[in-house]
Formats: sequence, structure tokens, C-alpha cells
Amino acid sequence: LTTCEALIMGTPVVTQAASTMASRHSLGHLTNAGFSQWAFESEEDLVEGVSQIASDILTGRLTKRGVRKEVADSGLCDKARYLDEFCALLERL
Repeated sequence: LTTCEALIMGTPVVTQAASTMASRHSLGHLTNAGFSQWAFESEEDLVEGVSQIASDILTGRLTKRGVRKEVADSGLCDKARYLDEFCALLERL
């Protein structure tokens, strides 16, 4: 939930894709929001990625407004698609 809240507020979120439930949840939310590039395999990749995100913020290539719009337009916030897929799952069950 924290990942979703941060993203909808336009705040970049990073995770190290690991074996913990929290990191897997965060990876899923980032992927559905269109930001899977913010999930990193190793600590070294994480440090490099955060540095790149910070650079993108400082140069204006990444803005809160841009992140919010991408999240709002993504599958993470697509209620109609979610409902269709949920109903289809219920029918299969």
C-alpha cells in the first residue's frame, strides 16, 4: 500500500527484488504502474538506479506531475480492467 500511495503522489519508489513479501508486493505495484525499471536485482544496481533517478529529477526529466499521470493512466489504476479480470476469475472458479 505504501508503494501505491507514494506513486500516486508522484514520488519515485525503488525496491530490491528479493524474497521478502514486501519487496515482491512493491515489484508488482511498480510493474503494474509502468515503473518496473525501479526494481533492482542487487544492491549495486539499486545504488546506481537511485543515482539515475535523482539525476532525472534534478534535470527535470522526472517530475511528480509526470509520475502521477503515468500511474493514473496505468494498469494499477485501471478499475475497469481490474473488474473485468476479477469477474472473469470468479467465473472460472
